[in-house]
Amino acid sequence: MTGMLAVLFTLQAAVQDPFLVRVDLQALYDQISGMTLSFEQPADVDVLQAVLYTSDYTLVDENGRHWSRIELRDESIRVFQQSPVDWMAQAIRKVSLTADGARALVDTTIARKVTDTEGRFGPQGRTHTRTEVTRFQDEWIRTPTGWKLKARQQVGAAKVFVDRPLTWP
Repeated sequence: MTGMLAVLFTLQAAVQDPFLVRVDLQALYDQISGMTLSFEQPADVDVLQAVLYTSDYTLVDENGRHWSRIELRDESIRVFQQSPVDWMAQAIRKVSLTADGARALVDTTIARKVTDTEGRFGPQGRTHTRTEVTRFQDEWIRTPTGWKLKARQQVGAAKVFVDRPLTWP
């Protein structure tokens, strides 16, 4: 009887509560957003990736291009140096549990100040707030040291807003 109870408790501990997983992952998305907003040097990107990404992390963009963790690091540094992020948030839309972790559907919103050198949004040379909302499907795995982001795939094209307040879907 005692052995059977031990097995039941072990099985219950192994079963993950989807709500608690969602809470954990949302906290990590908030941490990623906060760290991204505070990037000052390339080493900051390295710290974020070392703490929250698996070593074999990959991103698949809307064109189907696969980016390794190293390629993404270099591209992130290039983009942040050209146009720093003014505001960022990531909101989970759906979480489903997998054998070794969880899958999350996430809307990532990034706002930046941009100078319109081509006059696409009005008079040439004006500064605008450009906001992109991009949906991703993320694969998280649970490791002995906590949750790690293993893969991210962009789902469709980003929605772009210029000088418009956002309304959440």
